[in-house]
Parts: sequence; C-alpha cells; structure tokens
Amino acid sequence: MLNLKMLLHKQSGIFALILVFSVSSVFAFGQKLPEKDSLIAEKLISVIDHYTKNGNIVGTAQYHEKLAVTYWKNSFYIKAEHHYLQALNIYVKNDNDKAIASVCVNIAHVLSDNDRPQDALNYLTRAETLCKKLGMEDQVLDIQKDKAIQLKALKNYPDATQNALSALQIAEKVKDKQNIRECYGILAELYKLAGNDAKSLEYYDKFWATSEISKDTRNSTRNDPKNNTRTNTKTETAERVHNSDEHKNVIEYIEIISEKDSLITETPESIADTTTKVVEDELKNNDDLLHEKKLKRRKALIFALTFLVTIATVTFVISQKKHSRNKKRYKKTN
Repeated sequence: MLNLKMLLHKQSGIFALILVFSVSSVFAFGQKLPEKDSLIAEKLISVIDHYTKNGNIVGTAQYHEKLAVTYWKNSFYIKAEHHYLQALNIYVKNDNDKAIASVCVNIAHVLSDNDRPQDALNYLTRAETLCKKLGMEDQVLDIQKDKAIQLKALKNYPDATQNALSALQIAEKVKDKQNIRECYGILAELYKLAGNDAKSLEYYDKFWATSEISKDTRNSTRNDPKNNTRTNTKTETAERVHNSDEHKNVIEYIEIISEKDSLITETPESIADTTTKVVEDELKNNDDLLHEKKLKRRKALIFALTFLVTIATVTFVISQKKHSRNKKRYKKTN
C-alpha cells in the first residue's frame, strides 16, 4: 500500500511539473512589444542580418542603434542596452570616436531611465573624455549637465555642483542663454539639497531673471485656447514653482522645458516613427521571407505546446492505469 502511494505521488509530481513548464512557456512568449513596434523590430533585425552578411559594418551599427531606440521607447531597457553595446563594439573596432561618444551618451540615458545612475555616470565620463579630445565643447556642456543630474541621484552634491559649474562656464563662454538658464536651475537645486539656502536662492533668482518669457506674457496666454501648447504648459509649471517657492522642483522644471540634450538629436519616439518607412524601403523585397519566418515560428510554438500537452496527457493516463492495476492487485491479495 505504501509503495502504491509513493508511485502515485511520484507520477503526480511529474505531471504537475510538466503542466507548470507548459504554462510558464506560454507566459514567456506573451511578453512582447506592441504590434507596431514589434513589426519595426522584426524589420530592423532583418536589416541588421542583411548588412552583417554583406559586410556593411557601419550599416549594422546604425541599425543596432535604431533597434535599441525601439526597445528603449517601450522601456525594454536591457534589450536597448544590449543593442547599443553591439553598435558600440563596432564603433570601437573602427576607432570612430565621435560615434562612440554618441552611443555612450545614449546608453547613459537608457541606464538613467532604468535607475542605474552610477553606470550612467561611467558612460557619460567616457563620452566626456572623447568629446574633449575631439574639441566638441557644446557636447561637453550637455554631458556635464547630465553628469550633474546623475551625481545628484547618487547624492554626491559636491561633484554634481562642480559639473554644473563647469557646464555653466562653457555656456557663458559661448553665450548659450538656454543652457545658462538650465545650469542656474540645476545649481539652485543642488545648493538647496546641500543645505546652502543662500546660494540656492541666488541661482534661483538668476534662473528667473534670465527667463525669456515675462510674467505679463504668461498671464495673458495661459487661458487662451489658441495658445494651448506645450510652451504654455511649461509656463504654468514655471509660475507655479516660482509663486509657491518650491525650489526643490527646479530640476523637474528644467526637464520639462529642455529639449532632449546631449548627443541625441531625436527622441526615441521620433526615431521609431520615422524608422518604419526607412526599413520598409530597404526590405520591400523581403516581405514574403519575413512572413514565412513568422509562420515557422508560430508552427514551432504550436508544435512545442502540443508536444508538452501530449506528454502530460500520456503521463497522466499511464499513472491512472498503473493505479488501477495496483488497486486490483491489492484487492486480490486481501
């Protein structure tokens, strides 16, 4: 009787294990990009394969970057980082310092979005070194602002302040009013966090003194439906922060009014939207091949699931038969 129970327990365990594996397999396949971006990713991967086979190294790297953006846009940070690193490796092998710097900044932004400020800081430092070497002063300015924000996340306020001051020095040198104002805002926040309220208020006042939009203009356009644009949203946010004396919100305000800085010339959304047409032009003769591959993957998935369910069913039937036979034997012996 004890052996019978042990046998049934063992068979049930195997059956349960197979069912759990089957269900987990289905859920694993369910994690995917939205349909539109999934199609973009498929085509980008095909372009990468095409360029790789034909030895187009530059094209391969560029499309790894585009694929990274597609994943980044959808918060698939690990995959985005992976494809940026693929591009980075190619640029490193070809000693393309400008491209290396650009990719390093993009990786830093992905890492920042994924709450990894220290890793982001490492890539920004690498990009900064290359940009200084290449004499790209405007890019150094943007990178130093980014470094200040990452160092703020790490609560390293002295180094963050030093980077913000360095960025401000460059901005003042090239008379970049937008960046001067943003540096004032970043410094106001950093000094506030460091407990230096006097310095914080000094830079906060400088920030508002350099604002290009007067308070009268803000009041006159705020409620005009014709002017209900992103600029007015920024203005309302600015006025709310100013009037409530919430110095701690300066960084958030800066992020609202700033265009995507550093070496990114397009946002993930704009790149993803424009990528579709570019990819379709390059793959206009490969649609049938893509469709065939998709069908093969579906058939493989269906076959795998059918196989697993079949094994589970057979195992269950066998265990039931064994149970029935053992039950009959037990009755005969008694």
